[in-house]
Formats: sequence, C-alpha cells, structure tokens
Amino acid sequence: MDDSEVAMHAAEKVLDLVSNGITEDALKNHFEIIAFHSIDHHLLPKVMPITVPSGFGSGYNVPAVDYRKLEEEYKIYGKKILKKTENLFKQNNIDIETRLITEEKPEDYIERVVKEEDIDLVALGTKGEHSKLEQIFSGSIAQKVVNEIPCDVLVVR
Repeated sequence: MDDSEVAMHAAEKVLDLVSNGITEDALKNHFEIIAFHSIDHHLLPKVMPITVPSGFGSGYNVPAVDYRKLEEEYKIYGKKILKKTENLFKQNNIDIETRLITEEKPEDYIERVVKEEDIDLVALGTKGEHSKLEQIFSGSIAQKVVNEIPCDVLVVR
C-alpha cells in the first residue's frame, strides 16, 4: 500500500472479492488478508555520511540525526496509510493484518512472503508513489511482481 488512489482502488477490489457472496464464517476460515507498506524505496542511502551534491563544487553531509528524523517520518507516514487501509476493511467487518516493512524493497518482500506464507493472490496498483525515472531504470513494482512471483496477481490501474 502507498498513498496513491490506485493502491486504495486495489484494496477496494480485494474487499469486493472477499465480501461478495461469502459468509463471515467462510471468510474467517479461508482468507487471511495482509496489507503492507514498505518504506525502503523512500530511504536515503544507508551509508553514512550521506553527501548531497552542491552547486558550489562540494557537497553537504547530512547529519545522522537528520537522517533518523527522515526515516521516522516515513515510518509515521506508512503507519497512517496502513491505518487507512485497516479502517476500510474493518468498516466492512473484515479482518486484515497490516505490516510496516522497513528493511526490504516491496517487490522482494512480496516475493519472499508469497513463498513463505503460501499466499494465493497478490493485489496491487500500477501507479504508486515512485518516480518515472525510477520506473524507467528499474521497472515498476507491479511489473516485477507479475513476472517473478508464483501466484495469481490482481493488478489494478
């Protein structure tokens, strides 16, 4: 999950899938819904000191304390996104587990968890918070997930 309209639309599609024609007992016994938000793609390089290029020919070293503040703000932001998703499902009396991922890229986390937890379906949006430049050089998360994970994928745009 990110804070994009498309990610929320993907959550709504999952909600539609599990709530249409399924009894509450069947839902509790057969479905586990997990939403996660990864802050890894937001983080600055993990090598200290972090040097930001300057127009004056040198660079500015970001103090470690400022780096930690930025990281904490991204965690707070991620928790808000997950709470919003949790509220959407709880309004419809459907349990959901949320996870804030801090040390793994979203596509790597999805691939690992699908295998470890035997997940049957991954739902995600195609237009998240990532820059166009990042998508050009590394591809989109949706593209990587569709091509690499061994389960069904619902891609929403």
